[in-house]
Amino acid sequence: MIVTTPAIIVKSRKFKESSKLLTAYTRDFGKLSFVANGARRMSKKGGSRFGSALDPLSLCTLSFQKKEGRDLHTLISAEAIHSSLDLQQSYDVLTTGFALAESILSTQLEEQVHPDIFDRVVEALNALHSLVAAHGEHVRPSQAETVLIHFYIKLAESMGFALHPFRCPITQEDVHPRQAEHFTMSLSDGAPFQPRIAGYHQGYRLDTYALEALQELFSMESTKVCTRNYEAFVIGQLHEFLGRYFVYHCERQLTPRTDAFIREA
Repeated sequence: MIVTTPAIIVKSRKFKESSKLLTAYTRDFGKLSFVANGARRMSKKGGSRFGSALDPLSLCTLSFQKKEGRDLHTLISAEAIHSSLDLQQSYDVLTTGFALAESILSTQLEEQVHPDIFDRVVEALNALHSLVAAHGEHVRPSQAETVLIHFYIKLAESMGFALHPFRCPITQEDVHPRQAEHFTMSLSDGAPFQPRIAGYHQGYRLDTYALEALQELFSMESTKVCTRNYEAFVIGQLHEFLGRYFVYHCERQLTPRTDAFIREA
């Protein structure tokens, strides 16, 4: 059966002399693996027959031969909707995009269909494209990483373990960032304990500015995320907290290699 679906290329590597092995996150079939025969063979006009559609982080339309019970599908055609070429203008945007792709690889199972997660990935990539359009190679690392953190927040919601950053999970009272210098975050609820009872509970420690940023990003539309620019220590705390939060809930890590690489750069 030949099917067509929107997809995001999240991994690509060489295969044999002229082909590629791909992993794509598709809107209609979830995460799938493909062989693109002849993808590296140059035509007489000097380009691949697939063009830039198979570059990592490209949003494209894929047509392929799908057979039940197979782990590797044969790609027939690919057409770019939004190429990833402009993301290469900024090192920080590109590596953040790779972290986004790796988070899909590490948290999503094969053929697990989540159209809402696909749409979240597209929104995050669009935000990265907007950053490049506005700032070119001068995008600040914290601006790009804010897009990634916002995606993690929305990914947790789509996977069924949404954070609750405004209310204490024990007292059900609202928690305001300026109540204390530090807060203990529950890893089961993604919620801050009231400072007066925090000493009786285990969790991850966020300072007041990190909790404030978390609350702000939780309520923010994806189109507004690229306008925010937080301090590096705030970004670092939120990365670490969300990484532990995902491990707690799904025993799978968020971007264990790329994420660390970004924060150490």
